[in-house]
Amino acid sequence: GLDNHVKVEVNFNVNVSLPVINNEENTETLEVVIKGDTSGDGVINALDLLQVQKNILGTYTLTGAYLEAADTSKDGMVNALDLLQIQKSILGTYEIEQ
Repeated sequence: GLDNHVKVEVNFNVNVSLPVINNEENTETLEVVIKGDTSGDGVINALDLLQVQKNILGTYTLTGAYLEAADTSKDGMVNALDLLQIQKSILGTYEIEQ
């Protein structure tokens, strides 16, 4: 039966947390992170670039899924490499691996 299956529909253009109900009793939360989209608005643009730059400078703090989205190089740090990858993505010369 359907007791062991969970149907989840996700819009992969945004960073989201979804409650998923299993068997009407247990609830799990799934987090979807789009690398490079630190604002969660569904696009990688100048706002994301600015947020990452300010995070590196210490004048803005990214946390949770947004911090994870900033680590486009997947090296566990948010640094100039991530900033460069987001900039190149905006210019269309680099594709951020999801």
